[in-house]
Amino acid sequence: VSACWLGGTRLLPYVDDSTASMNIGFSFRYYANTYTTGYVSSNSIVGFGSANASYVNSCLPSGIPNAIHAFWDDLVTSAQGVCVITRGSAPNREFIYTFQNGLFYSPRTGDLTFSVVLYETTNIIDVMFNTMSGPSGITQGSSATIGVQGPSGQSTQFSCNTASVNTGSRIRFTPF
Repeated sequence: VSACWLGGTRLLPYVDDSTASMNIGFSFRYYANTYTTGYVSSNSIVGFGSANASYVNSCLPSGIPNAIHAFWDDLVTSAQGVCVITRGSAPNREFIYTFQNGLFYSPRTGDLTFSVVLYETTNIIDVMFNTMSGPSGITQGSSATIGVQGPSGQSTQFSCNTASVNTGSRIRFTPF
């Protein structure tokens, strides 16, 4: 699923270490809080509260609360940027964030496309890795953090600096 292919709003084209605000389009419960807005970053953080574009990843828990770390690494966006869209109808809407055809900052290489899907009724989070091509290891996450972190340091880490995903991988989080 790609928000760009579905006609979503394009944000952050050709940027490094930047954020943009987003409207989810419904109330989404993340840990103990409910949000209708948040932010996206060019370093693949989807967060709620104070925006953060940190490019230096760390294992969870990190210093970035209330955040979904889809593939937190030092990334730059392409002309495609990131796209967001809310689709469906209440009470079964989905918010989709897609990092489209991005690159690693150094070396400027890779072709990374992955999506985060927030589900309205269940508050489940899916992270789907659509295209992860480029240098072996880093395109599988050997320098990235993948996981979710709540407001007080509670977290679920899928991986930290470990090659653990490939094109077609999907991870599901239920952070309550």
